[in-house]
Amino acid sequence: MSCSETRRLIDAYLDSELDLRGALELEAHIARCPGCGAEEHGLRELQASVRANLIRYALPPQLEARLHEALGAEEPAASAVSEETRPVAAMAVRPMRRPWKWAALAPAAAAALLVVAAVLSVAFAIASLRQWARAVREPAPRLPRAPLAFA
Repeated sequence: MSCSETRRLIDAYLDSELDLRGALELEAHIARCPGCGAEEHGLRELQASVRANLIRYALPPQLEARLHEALGAEEPAASAVSEETRPVAAMAVRPMRRPWKWAALAPAAAAALLVVAAVLSVAFAIASLRQWARAVREPAPRLPRAPLAFA
């Protein structure tokens, strides 16, 4: 693994998002390369500092109630469980909407529009050919000839 690959993947490594093979390769590179090792150490210190010093604000109860209402979830029961210790998985979760289902109709609509355009184009071409055929069949009108005068 090169230093550029390590720099690209180090954030995912620190967040434990890499698969086992990628994590092992990255750890091996960090152990060999002092520059990448220093970067990893600095990022770990920053991560620990942010976690320790980050100010966390409690969610206002009115906002939480509005969110539950908007999501269609049941109101949380007033119990002895505090806001910080309540498990997220215990909250009712509404299935996600799938607005993209209608996007599947776009190619069908485009195909239908192309078919209509093709039919109209063929109809216009046939009408033009019929008009041309009529013009060819009919003799051209004869213009009266003026007598030629020679001086």
